[in-house]
Amino acid sequence: MPFTKFLIVNLLTLVLLVDSGVAQPLVQKLNATASVDWSRQVILTSGSSSSLPPDSDASQRIAAIERAKAAAVENLFKAIKELPLDAHLKVKQALENKLLSTVHISQVVQKYTIVDTRSMSDMSVEIDVELPLISNLLPLLFPKDTHDKQLIISDEPLCPICLQLWPEGKTVPGDIKLMVPSEGLTANKGTPFTGLIIDVRGLNFKPTLNPTVVNSANEEIYSLSYVDPEVAARLGIVNYQDNLRQALKNGRVGRDPLVVRGVQVTGPLSSNIIISANDAILIHAAAKTRNFLKKCKVIILVG
Repeated sequence: MPFTKFLIVNLLTLVLLVDSGVAQPLVQKLNATASVDWSRQVILTSGSSSSLPPDSDASQRIAAIERAKAAAVENLFKAIKELPLDAHLKVKQALENKLLSTVHISQVVQKYTIVDTRSMSDMSVEIDVELPLISNLLPLLFPKDTHDKQLIISDEPLCPICLQLWPEGKTVPGDIKLMVPSEGLTANKGTPFTGLIIDVRGLNFKPTLNPTVVNSANEEIYSLSYVDPEVAARLGIVNYQDNLRQALKNGRVGRDPLVVRGVQVTGPLSSNIIISANDAILIHAAAKTRNFLKKCKVIILVG
């Protein structure tokens, strides 16, 4: 059933008011030499060689480049251990608990890309490298037994204006048609919602490779269990943005995304999102019409 014009107008008003804050950067320090850019989900670090004498020859300069490269890879290996995987574990803790192997992480680190090489005034060399996380690390988190997690679909009717549960026994006015989540949810013109934006600004949410969204009853509404692994390995489970206007223009969530607010952040690493029971119902009702969750058409708005 489509949203009413009243609801759309008020939702857009709320969206614009909430978006009045200053955008926050999406770069998180992992240690003294490395950071992760969550907008692209890549780790960035660098390495350097010792200085060379002024009369050094070509072979010495090549050796300096190799030493700088080795230092960058070593720093990358240290940095990836500090990366949060989900709301509970960093990579180093997953290694300690045998959930990941050092061999696999070493193989992941070797998939780095050199983005800049600089010759310094003292004849030393500095090299910047980056490591894409989505295609290289995320697949290690996929469960071995993959199956489609079923949407949680309710048959309890909702008021089409406020989207709250319709009181049992209350008469429905003749000009009102109740919304039944099990029948699916569409946008204002009756077209399917094309994606999902979850706004967690102001909640101290910390980005992670594998965030989980739950309702107030701690039922999973979105997680690794809901996605197509092939799509997730290409796009990531979510995209992180810090500007709502830019998120609404992002092709990942299409022309008509459903926008909801997180109400709380939980977990030791502050990366689990709790949404209201009603928003959880709306998300799965909309996904029943077109399953944007499976295709990872989800943006988390942070800041």
